[in-house]
Amino acid sequence: MPKGIIIMEWSDRGGGDVISKFPNEVELSEATFMQIYANHDSEEDTSIISMMVGPLNLVSYFTGEENGYYIILILEMDEEGEVYEDALIDAGNIIVESINHDTIDMILSSIYHRISLYPKLNSEQLLALMYTSEIKRHILNRLERDGTINKGELNIWLKEVTGSSFIDIEAEVMRLAKYDLIKQATIRGFPTEVLFLMNILFITRLPPKLIIQEAVQRGMPQDILDEYKQIVTEYFKTYLPIQEDNKEICEIITEPACYEVLKLLRTSVVTTETLEKLKKKGVDDVQKTLNTMMKADLVCELKSSSGQVYYALKSNIRVQKVYPEHMINITRQAHKDHIKSPIVLIEHLKLLKESYLQTVEKRS
Repeated sequence: MPKGIIIMEWSDRGGGDVISKFPNEVELSEATFMQIYANHDSEEDTSIISMMVGPLNLVSYFTGEENGYYIILILEMDEEGEVYEDALIDAGNIIVESINHDTIDMILSSIYHRISLYPKLNSEQLLALMYTSEIKRHILNRLERDGTINKGELNIWLKEVTGSSFIDIEAEVMRLAKYDLIKQATIRGFPTEVLFLMNILFITRLPPKLIIQEAVQRGMPQDILDEYKQIVTEYFKTYLPIQEDNKEICEIITEPACYEVLKLLRTSVVTTETLEKLKKKGVDDVQKTLNTMMKADLVCELKSSSGQVYYALKSNIRVQKVYPEHMINITRQAHKDHIKSPIVLIEHLKLLKESYLQTVEKRS
């Protein structure tokens, strides 16, 4: 786990100026700040570097000349800096905006803890984490609507819709491409690379099918089975997947304590005593975690005729990549309306075809 995080601003006259840090006791020398600055000095745009400085193991993210901040993560000697790079880049936009609004000291501890947990997240949580990013949501929503956009136009549009003074477009695109949600390509006649939607990030709630079908075998007393089914049925009568709800459930499952409870409740109906055993897996405050998940309609509480309280999944969560079949019609319409270059549309269809054939091949 990282030892701490420091936000530094460099000036040739004053050297390294610490904007904020967490925890408060973490320190770096002026000589270390100078070495960090020197490593980034040739970079005008954003850059991220993992480095050893004497006995220190560091990852440093430079936010570019326009803002000029260095976000420095101090690691244990046996940690790999590369595993934190994506998390540090993801935090960059929030950090710059909070500095501009004088709120960095209030939120840096939560940013640090989120970065620290990053290497432990699984593929489902990493996809959910991407959706919690406002910038990435905007990019995916725009591409889901239009299919393609050139990177320069996207950067301008993002700054307009978010009001943000800092967007590391290269890093945002790199992260989405890493998970095969988008691809980028150089197209003749376009000043910047063109981005193509390759997969949709599909997020929804769904009934806990396994628990409903095998409730008694999974630990639920027979006398509360009908009540449980009624609770789930009533909830899904009015459920609609909307962006705000998707964002909330993604934020919850990227919290390790909530995710541990979710994993258990996907296969079992349990009592508080059983949940208390999750403390050894990092669920320090079981009741607080349950309250969070019940408020989000993920968990329900039931009391049997014996007076024993049980906890069961009220709604399960699915976060996955889905092939964008609707892109075929969008591409056809864009060609018919002459609103996209034929070269771009043909390239998108080619990429989608390759992706589809690869998926079919993997399944066979």
